[in-house]
Amino acid sequence: QDMLQAQGNRVECMVAPSALCTDVGGPVFRMSLASTLLFPAPKPTYSERSFPGELVWIPLHASDGTRKQLESRLESIPAVLLRCPNARFLVVYFHSNGEDLGTCYPFGLSLRSLLEVHVLLVEYPGYGICSGTCSEEALADAARSALRFVLRDLRRGLDDVIVVGRSL
Repeated sequence: QDMLQAQGNRVECMVAPSALCTDVGGPVFRMSLASTLLFPAPKPTYSERSFPGELVWIPLHASDGTRKQLESRLESIPAVLLRCPNARFLVVYFHSNGEDLGTCYPFGLSLRSLLEVHVLLVEYPGYGICSGTCSEEALADAARSALRFVLRDLRRGLDDVIVVGRSL
C-alpha cells in the first residue's frame, strides 16, 4: 500500500515492502524483474543535441538524500524543461515504461500549450541517453532527485508543483 508522508514542506512517497512482490501461485517474483522482462526500455529516440536550450542534467541523489559524486554525466539524469511565459504551475512528468524523453516530448509540448504551465519531462536510468540500469531503486532515486531539483534549483514551492506519472 502506498503511503504519503508530509513533514513541513517536504513530501515523501513510500511503498510498503509487501507491495514490491507478487505471489503468482508459486515462487515470489520481484516486480522489477517482471517489469524488465515485460517492458524493456526502448532504444533511445533522442540525443544530447535533440532539445537545444531545453535539455537539463539533474544531479542524482542517493536514497539517503546525499548527492552522488558528479564525475561525469553518468551521475545525472537528463530532463527536458519546457518553460511557459507567465506560468505559475510546473508539471513534473514521469513517462511510461515504453517511452523516453524523445517519444514523450510532443505530449510535454501539448501540456505546456494547452494548460499554460512549465513542464519538466524526467528520464529514467537505462532509458534514452540516461546511463545506468533501470530498477525500482533507480527509479525512486531519479524521482527524488527530480523533485529536489524542482524545489531547490528551480525554487518552486510545493503548492505550484503538479506531479504526473504513467505506469512506472
